[in-house]
Amino acid sequence: ARRTLIVGEMAMAAILLVGAGLFARTFTRLIQVDPGFVASHAVTVSFALPQARYPEDGDAYRFYKQLVDRVSQASGVRAAGVTAGMPLSNDYLTSMSIEGRPIVPPADRPAVNYYGVSPGFFEAMGIRLVRGRLPTERDDAEAPRVAVVNETLARQFFAGEDPIGRRIQVGMGSEAWCEVVGIVADTRQYGLRGETTAQFYQPYAQQPFSGMTLVVRTDRGPA
Repeated sequence: ARRTLIVGEMAMAAILLVGAGLFARTFTRLIQVDPGFVASHAVTVSFALPQARYPEDGDAYRFYKQLVDRVSQASGVRAAGVTAGMPLSNDYLTSMSIEGRPIVPPADRPAVNYYGVSPGFFEAMGIRLVRGRLPTERDDAEAPRVAVVNETLARQFFAGEDPIGRRIQVGMGSEAWCEVVGIVADTRQYGLRGETTAQFYQPYAQQPFSGMTLVVRTDRGPA
């Protein structure tokens, strides 16, 4: 019985040792994956504005603009911005059409991850600008609609072409057409082991949301 017990303990120890080794190797691989953003010295806070107090899109926009402006002026803050979607967190999928391409029924259009963002969001997240420009305060509700896309979207749908200057429709309606003005680095949306998706960023002033996430990057501990 003692011999059987010892053999069983050795077998269990071997299984645990192998499992620990596999776990350590997987963990090492995951921490080496580039998520596309810089998490250190950054903090996020999510908001859901009450409809009764902020009934119009313009009300929500003014709240978030004032919030970002005031937070950006705080001591130790390097950058701040808001977004309607966060990498590795909540996602918002919508359909996409490209001007000049054959018309496709809505059900057959490719889906992209959509983010409504403010100026300062990319700097606060540490997302790298690859080419072109990022949204600015000039890209407000009265300005022509613009968008920024990630490298995966540019590669998948504009192979051999320059997406900057092209027009993309995200969603439905004539007002949904946007001119691509920049390309940013990919971020991971569905886990560090998931495939990178096509991503589309639009100034939140041109498409306000009542629920947003504030991202703040600091030059010292975020707390």
